Amino acid sequence: MAKKNLTRTVQYWRMVNAATNEPVAEQNWAEILKTAYGAPITHLILNKEITGKVFTLQSDEAWQNFLTPASLNNLTQSMGETVYGLVATTDKDHLPNQAQRGTGEQKPVTVEEGYAPIDNLFVWFLPFGNIMAVLQESVSSARPKAIAAWLTHVMRDQNKLPQHNFHWAAQPVIDPERRKILNRASRLRRMQVGGTVTSTDSGPLRDLFLGPEYEGEYEVEFRIRHIKKRNPEHYEDDTAASMDWFMEQFGSHLGELDVARVTVDKDPGDDIPRGEIDLLAQRMTRKRTIQLGQHGQAIVASSAVSEIVEAYIQDFEDLAKLR
Repeated sequence: MAKKNLTRTVQYWRMVNAATNEPVAEQNWAEILKTAYGAPITHLILNKEITGKVFTLQSDEAWQNFLTPASLNNLTQSMGETVYGLVATTDKDHLPNQAQRGTGEQKPVTVEEGYAPIDNLFVWFLPFGNIMAVLQESVSSARPKAIAAWLTHVMRDQNKLPQHNFHWAAQPVIDPERRKILNRASRLRRMQVGGTVTSTDSGPLRDLFLGPEYEGEYEVEFRIRHIKKRNPEHYEDDTAASMDWFMEQFGSHLGELDVARVTVDKDPGDDIPRGEIDLLAQRMTRKRTIQLGQHGQAIVASSAVSEIVEAYIQDFEDLAKLR
């Protein structure tokens, strides 16, 4: 099979305190990954084994000014010529089919003895902000929240957690102006939320819509709209309750949703614009083209992380403002 390229999206996630969803002091992630370099490390996360393998690649000369940016002060990380990346692996929940060209005849893809089909998530940490950039090999790759839990185990073993009984969580890096609008608003008159749920999920959509014990994936989407003319005496209290409920249920889980649109309501004197806010559209992402391996089928870890670094360089100015 000839070589070809794939387009994948680089997403930026900030590591925060899971108990408060607040940022913490910047960590030296390069040193943490360097310490974890060597044999693969496996932990059971959300009833699924995640195996992390730290690997290295040589820094490109064009990267140097961005790996240790002179424009930023008090950097905790010191990145030299070696770049540390992480590939997080989970077993696939099914074996894909292959089809014969021309006839269309299908049969399962064969797997060598001692091997198992897997999905990969590629991770690299920015030199500031406790921000990790991730690239999913497929939609069934491990989620950033699972990597945060895996890193909690790894740092506990290294005795490097910020506090005793500390746990990491991951939040998508979102345009701060949109986040400010949501934080300043006190009432929510409309919301539309949706996403894909799997049998092993433990997020808010799964908690809200338990239903039957499905074994496969399913999609959930719902809307809430308060009608002021039908209940004017309760409208203000109801929309305030909606805001509190939305932030409690979904405020730290936006990255797990496929749809998250809200319309806030203004109180007298509020300095917030009217109109719908698409929260997921405000996540910082960057599409990159990844070159496949020599057999034209698998994403090579070094290629993936190289593209992640290139995406970070393109987004450097915006990301530095979000430090």
